[in-house]
Amino acid sequence: MEQYVRGSVQSLLDQSYENIQVIIVDDGSTDNSPQICDELAQSDTRVKVIHKKNAGLGAARNTGVAEATGKYLTFIDSDDFVTSEGLRTMVETLEKTGSAFVVGSIERFDSVRSWTPKWVHEAHSKTRHRLKLEQLPQILYDVFAWNKLYNFEIWKEIVGAFPEGILYEDQEGTAALYTCGLPFDVLDDVVYRWRLRDDSSSITQNKTSVDDLNQRLEIVDRVWSALEGADPAIQDFWLAKLLSEDLYYYYREIPRASDEFASKLVSTFQKYGALASLNVIQQMPFDRRLMFATLRSGKLADFKTTLNYFVQNGAAWNISYDNQILLAAADIESELPALLSEEEHRVVPRESDLAIEVFDQKLRSNGDVVLRGAVASDDLPAELLSSVDLVIETASGQIVYRVAGSRAQDERLATQWTRIAQEPAQAIFDFSLNPKAISDALGTFLGSQSEELSMRFEAQGLGYVIRTKTPKLKNWFGLNTLVSGQVDQFGNTLAFKTSQETWKVYLLRPRFVLNELEPTKNSLRVKIQSYDHTEAALFGRKANDEPRLYALSKDNQDLLFDVPLVEENGELCASVQFKSFVPSGVKNFNEYDLRIRWDRGRTFPVGVRNRTALTVSAPGIEVLASDWGYLSVRRYVQFAVIDETKLQIEDSTILVRGRVYFDDLAIRQFVPTFALVSSTRNIRPEDVHFEPDSGTFQVKFSMLEVDQSGRLVSLPSADYIFQILQPTGKSLPASIWPKVLDTKFGAFYREATGNVNRLRLYATPGGKGLKIRISSPLAKHELGKNNQYKLQQSSLAGNTPVDPTIALFESFAGSSKGDSPAAFASAFAELKPEVNRYWTIKDGSVSAPDGCIPVVRYSEEWWNLLHSAGWLINNNNFPSQFRKQDGQTYIQTWHGTPLKKIGHHVPQENLSLGYRMLMEREERYWDFFLAQSEWAGKIMRDAFRYTGTVVSDGYPRNDGLVGETALECRAATREYLSITDEQTVVLYAPTWRDDKKVASGHYDLVSYLDFDKLRNKFGDDVVILMRGHSNTTDAGRQIRGINVIDVSRYSDISDLINASDLLVTDYSSIMFDYVVTRKPMIFLVPDIEQYSGTTRGFYFDFKEFAPGPLCRTTDEVISYIEKFRSVGLAITPKYEAFLNRFASQDDGHRAVEMLRTIFAAVDNHESIEEVK
Repeated sequence: MEQYVRGSVQSLLDQSYENIQVIIVDDGSTDNSPQICDELAQSDTRVKVIHKKNAGLGAARNTGVAEATGKYLTFIDSDDFVTSEGLRTMVETLEKTGSAFVVGSIERFDSVRSWTPKWVHEAHSKTRHRLKLEQLPQILYDVFAWNKLYNFEIWKEIVGAFPEGILYEDQEGTAALYTCGLPFDVLDDVVYRWRLRDDSSSITQNKTSVDDLNQRLEIVDRVWSALEGADPAIQDFWLAKLLSEDLYYYYREIPRASDEFASKLVSTFQKYGALASLNVIQQMPFDRRLMFATLRSGKLADFKTTLNYFVQNGAAWNISYDNQILLAAADIESELPALLSEEEHRVVPRESDLAIEVFDQKLRSNGDVVLRGAVASDDLPAELLSSVDLVIETASGQIVYRVAGSRAQDERLATQWTRIAQEPAQAIFDFSLNPKAISDALGTFLGSQSEELSMRFEAQGLGYVIRTKTPKLKNWFGLNTLVSGQVDQFGNTLAFKTSQETWKVYLLRPRFVLNELEPTKNSLRVKIQSYDHTEAALFGRKANDEPRLYALSKDNQDLLFDVPLVEENGELCASVQFKSFVPSGVKNFNEYDLRIRWDRGRTFPVGVRNRTALTVSAPGIEVLASDWGYLSVRRYVQFAVIDETKLQIEDSTILVRGRVYFDDLAIRQFVPTFALVSSTRNIRPEDVHFEPDSGTFQVKFSMLEVDQSGRLVSLPSADYIFQILQPTGKSLPASIWPKVLDTKFGAFYREATGNVNRLRLYATPGGKGLKIRISSPLAKHELGKNNQYKLQQSSLAGNTPVDPTIALFESFAGSSKGDSPAAFASAFAELKPEVNRYWTIKDGSVSAPDGCIPVVRYSEEWWNLLHSAGWLINNNNFPSQFRKQDGQTYIQTWHGTPLKKIGHHVPQENLSLGYRMLMEREERYWDFFLAQSEWAGKIMRDAFRYTGTVVSDGYPRNDGLVGETALECRAATREYLSITDEQTVVLYAPTWRDDKKVASGHYDLVSYLDFDKLRNKFGDDVVILMRGHSNTTDAGRQIRGINVIDVSRYSDISDLINASDLLVTDYSSIMFDYVVTRKPMIFLVPDIEQYSGTTRGFYFDFKEFAPGPLCRTTDEVISYIEKFRSVGLAITPKYEAFLNRFASQDDGHRAVEMLRTIFAAVDNHESIEEVK
């Protein structure tokens, strides 16, 4: 706790309410926390520290309570915070109401973000005073000790003490307080911030422990006893919460937990499920209702199927409406026994069930702001809604504006819509906010900014009213933030402040508004209009009260200008000359607030009437409007804007026109370098026009490249940022992100789909850059979760019969054109030429093998082929929605002999439920499974619990690693990679680590080879081919180094094996293929003990049987490369033994021979138990 406790206590010491006693109980901490606590006590007399032996949280709290002397009592955990006004708000509330206790709202946070749990919106939707539990049963969600302030005497009378020696000790006392009959208060103010630890080490995050579950269930029984005399409606609400919310965080872990854990939960669901009335069941969300039913029945296999379905598909249930009744049903129920009655399928929309996702904003010239949003509800679909209103209200709840949303059309939404059971076309609404109407409702107020107004949404349908005060802002189509509207003719405009919790609106009445901007070189002329909203007009004041326009830097250290304003024709006018400029620090610009000083020294911001008129005002000068619509000035030493973009999908090119500025006093470079920059590579333009005098540029980028087979293909799917690169080593930033001007008055978004890719252009947050996204060339009706669901269901409808003259080949989910499926595709052409061969490609960057027809994964054509091709050949798995049809033959070639444990040999807690269930289904579909050797066949059969035919007769993918084919491939690949015959090529191919991930959740690239050392030793004589595992390619690691070539996305690793002279790897299965070449292998394994012992585990003693030297350092690897280059590395007896044991049958003819065996078995309708 030492990393948290100081901040936690400091949040108390920094309270605006200072009359507090802080008692810290050190419950036997073994880190540096006791010393930190003592330091805090020494620095503030309000703090007292008690050191004691560890006895658990209940005992520690009781120790602290015994020392407390105040009128009120509250608690805080040592890794959380109390908000700065939290104690004052709660104290003042109790002083006013005289209630027994007050319950403040909370927010959760981690190291990245903050958010409000859904239950908080239900329990704390508004402030309420002197409640009884019957008036707000939702408060039973709030069972914690810490976000509450108690009348100490009442707390001692009702609770007295926490139970000791048990977890979740606060819930019994909280239940007692709620049910004691005394009034309490509930606030919508956030008073407490509850940490979610990144290391998942807190008690509330440990949900797979049987001991934790036992203690949780004991508290469940105690709380139920406390509720025994409560109103039946309260009991029903608590039971629904228990079975669908509280225990959800346990039962979702059943696939990763022990049998004892699962058994205890089943018993609990049967015990409390027997108490659950129809009212209880109908209060549960339908997905958890169905999971409850499976656990109530004791059918764990059905529970896992149901859990996996909803994890994969979200709120995937259909709503039907008949005779005033809403009924829910999920497709997964067709795979389950009847678990719910018709009455138990009935749903009743909850008041908080509305969801709004705002994805576009338009600013009208009359000042109106139009928000476009997608409306959704789990139990009341948009097509059943009669109205959706946007409501703006004051803090006291007074409604100042209500506008009905109008249904709109926007075909883009289907690409982002995630609800597979609801149609997006009915969900789009436009909401128009009129600042004049809001101004009239508010009347006069002091200053230029209204009080904070809240925005919420309210929908009606079938007699139900559902609401939300937490819409979400979605950057699907370039909307990064909500900006203020344009100033209307009455001087009004609207500004917005959005967060995860609430959306706030402000009516602004700027005193001064920019009417016109006239830029010249190094100067500006401005015309400003004055509005008088609350006082006498400013015009006509005495000359000694001269208005002045000035620009002061954000840090108040630099005055850019300070000039008088002169009245001309009813406007205030000024001309500004700019001085030469050198920025402070390592940055491209200084920013200055633009303000007017007048009226006895008062200062006023300047608003803007027309955002579209703002641009780069002069070389190096930009006048810009903030999200709130007030003006500032930026002075640049290097700056660029994009005036125009053209997306030409016919030839897959992007044209960018703009202007770039370099201050000649600060930068001596006038020929900028343009590039599209991704996390893994830079793309240079194919055409550049640049005018140094004016700074204008026009660059053209091709989104195509030539692959290793000489075909023109798309660049791989990725995000790129358009940048202007600078030489390194300067004090200024190394690149400029040209600003997209379109974003100043709305979202910037362009898209087009061609034959090989889909191109989308966005503005990055704040409009400060241009993002280009390349993706698969799916048509609009193929994009988005809803459309994909329709395609899946259509392909499964049986409308297309299985065709034995069609074969669908797939390699690594369409990312490769190689491996055993490619060898089989060639063999099919020889043995069954009448079969049409289709090859799955994930996007346009992958080409198909010769003679195969490419088909894009997830396209309509691909889904239909997946469920109608007579032959399916794959080296990995198909998506979880795949269902094998009668008449299809599925050949699983797999993708390597395993050294590390796989499948069911991996502890279940290390594999996701989705992957485990997918592979269990796949195993049932395989007709033939290929293994490289008899040893591998036995291992794989057991690992996948496979009962079908194993063909353990070598690997077809290695046919190209021997003979003349290998030599021809070697020469062609080295030529494509610009490697000479004289250079030594080292293929470095490390595998992935289960326990190493980047922030995005993808597996990280782990490299122990020091490229700089190799470069310093060998110079240009050695080239490294860096091949990351396919699981790590999305980690975003750039591979850099002289004579290092990143080939992680190269589509056929066999080419790389042939091109190389030796292999450096760790535990990758590539060793079982590379041994066929009889070329040397070196193993760089500094973490072998950890990897073999804890990370994954091996099938044999790798140290004993490794076919090459095991190295701990790059220096050792270098010594072996030196030896190889001078005298060669001899084939050792261990190498020969490894080859004979694992790859003895790989003779270059496996594909044809193995297919003959498979065809014979299929033609003769034989069931081959084992083919060797």
